[in-house]
Amino acid sequence: MYKVRLQELCREAHFPVAEFGSEHFVVTPGIAGDLRILPYVEQWKKALSSGWYHVRMADHSIFIFSEGAKPSYAFLHSPLQIVTFAEYLEALGERDTPRARALHREDYAHVFDTASLREYVTPIRFDYDAASYRAGARPAAHIHIGLDNEIRLAANKMSAVSFLLFVMRQMYPKCWERLLGRQKRDWLVRPIRGESTELPKELWSQVDRIELHLA
Repeated sequence: MYKVRLQELCREAHFPVAEFGSEHFVVTPGIAGDLRILPYVEQWKKALSSGWYHVRMADHSIFIFSEGAKPSYAFLHSPLQIVTFAEYLEALGERDTPRARALHREDYAHVFDTASLREYVTPIRFDYDAASYRAGARPAAHIHIGLDNEIRLAANKMSAVSFLLFVMRQMYPKCWERLLGRQKRDWLVRPIRGESTELPKELWSQVDRIELHLA
């Protein structure tokens, strides 16, 4: 439903996507439950090895989009301290071609398997849960940043597209700058600040407006 739009954005921004996941992949309650109980690194490994993602980046970070009445969009920042496959080939003096990738695939797999962990990671997740809303305390639409904290940044409604744009701006700023370099920017505004992103009045009270929010 959003794959075509995402691909268009990624092309325009030169977003370093390694691959898009299966168009048939859906986050089921079982998958969500399996991931939720795992520590972060194991959660990322499980999702990556199982193909439970919608976008896999060249740096091995992944995006997972869960739709429905309570949409949730996640960016799992790769915990590995590792060069991309393209960077690995460049260090060998090779061009990044299908032939070069096939020739060095096993060597790069070893680099992947033996890579050390980053000291810090910055996962990002958007949740929309109207039933859990509490004025001034728990925003219906909010963004989590990092691990093991109580951060919930109040936000407008988001879609998979606007979430990807948010992560692009924060984690891949050069790509965001390329998008802003386009002559026509109006097409960026609609998914970020269009009418469809507005919260119902009953989920956005005066007391909610006191805090700094993403809107």
